[in-house]
Amino acid sequence: MKADKQTSFTSYAALLLVATVTGFAQAQESIPQNWNCDSCPLADGWEWDIKGGPAYLADDAFRYGDYTGLDEKGLYLFADVFGRYWGVDASYMVFEGYARGMDSSALFFKAGKQSIYEVRASYQAIPRRFFDTTVTPYAGVGTANLTLPASWVRAPTTQQMTQLDSASVPVSIGWDWDIFGLGVDYKPAQQWKVSADYTRRAREGLQRSSGSFWYNASEFAAPIDYTTDDLELVVSYTADTWQASATYFGSLFSNANSSLTWDNAYTALPGADAGQLALPPDNSSHQLSLAGSILLPARTTLNGQLAFGKMSQNEALLPYTTNSLLTTNPLPLGSANAKVDTLNLNIRATSSPWRRFTLEGELRYNDFNNKTPVNSYDYIVTDTAPAPFSVPNSAYNYQRRVIKLRGEYRTQGSMKLYAGFDNERFERNRQDRKRTTSNRWWFAMRTRLGQIADLNLNVFADDRDGSSYEIVDNPLAPENPLMRKYNMADRQRNGARLHGSVYASPKTDFGWELEFG
Repeated sequence: MKADKQTSFTSYAALLLVATVTGFAQAQESIPQNWNCDSCPLADGWEWDIKGGPAYLADDAFRYGDYTGLDEKGLYLFADVFGRYWGVDASYMVFEGYARGMDSSALFFKAGKQSIYEVRASYQAIPRRFFDTTVTPYAGVGTANLTLPASWVRAPTTQQMTQLDSASVPVSIGWDWDIFGLGVDYKPAQQWKVSADYTRRAREGLQRSSGSFWYNASEFAAPIDYTTDDLELVVSYTADTWQASATYFGSLFSNANSSLTWDNAYTALPGADAGQLALPPDNSSHQLSLAGSILLPARTTLNGQLAFGKMSQNEALLPYTTNSLLTTNPLPLGSANAKVDTLNLNIRATSSPWRRFTLEGELRYNDFNNKTPVNSYDYIVTDTAPAPFSVPNSAYNYQRRVIKLRGEYRTQGSMKLYAGFDNERFERNRQDRKRTTSNRWWFAMRTRLGQIADLNLNVFADDRDGSSYEIVDNPLAPENPLMRKYNMADRQRNGARLHGSVYASPKTDFGWELEFG
């Protein structure tokens, strides 16, 4: 596959003829008995703004076609529409949309009654274009099986593939989004609000992919036929000094193709005539969260969020290899049976008991519990040769706790002083270090020096240590026992940064910085 360099978009000319129709339905005045503003009439009725006309693209311009769909020379129809209705009873209706040829369009609609309910719907067609003169020798592009012509001559290099030029046909790399949305808001009482939003994203097209046999790699077009369905439900309550909400969010992903098979274009070793790779699997995610905030005495605010989540993926596992001459052990499982549970907690308090003093505290806790079964699997090198070892799949768990404390003091002048302490604790499994703890102390000062200068100072000291470092054996990626992963290694750092600015004139300023660490 190849792509030629594109000429500049400025070399293309486009002609757009626009016809506009604008109208506003006859407004009717509805003035309450106690209305006193004679120059402020209440208008109700319809308002319209419709535009349309042809557009001509003088030459092919694939880069201009990205997001617009206007990538080929020719005539296109442009259209824009806007409509709005206001009723004297606070009802309303609004819709607007556009069309840029056949591939790029959108329509948005909403209607309801203010402070009571709203319903909405939308549709968007969004094209993506990445290459212009891409070609491929494979047939079956867009399907899960790519084949070479019967007359194909395999060779060690592309220069020796005598059928490469004659067999190559154009192929467009890109995809089209179709996005549908539905939603509703409803307020059964002044303090209550219920919302529901559904979105479907369908993506279809081709993307670049590749596969290899030993050191011979092939690039080809992999099919995209994805669908993602998202649903969000929210119930909220708002009182004078506190508010709370409960939210459910679910996402389902579906791929019409679970794998891709392609013919080996190079001189093949015995049995390695074709390869197979997995495509993104079907999966699902669900999360339930509770959130709220409350105003307390002494100008104190407390808010927090608690969320529980579940993720799963149970796609059937592909065989180790499509090479019938290689002998492998049976798969330990027929499907992935991948499951992950998550728990996230965030609590934050802010208090200003005195006018010049503010305190903040924050607690975060994250629990990532991977319940995917861990088994040993045979390792086949590019459908050509078995490795002398088996490899376990990775299923990491971790718990993370973060505590942050911060104080701010505002002097009677222009100076502000800050100080804080951050603590982070990680606990992991199946990784080189089971536990790490990080502490950070910091101080900052912000001040203005008269009307023409300011000065900022930051000082910090942090350290990280933890349990003993024990390298997890991985035959695919052996590690030097003296090396340490950057996010798990012991660390001590101290530093300071001094920064200043001088505003010499309304158009001129000078800055300087001194950093130590």
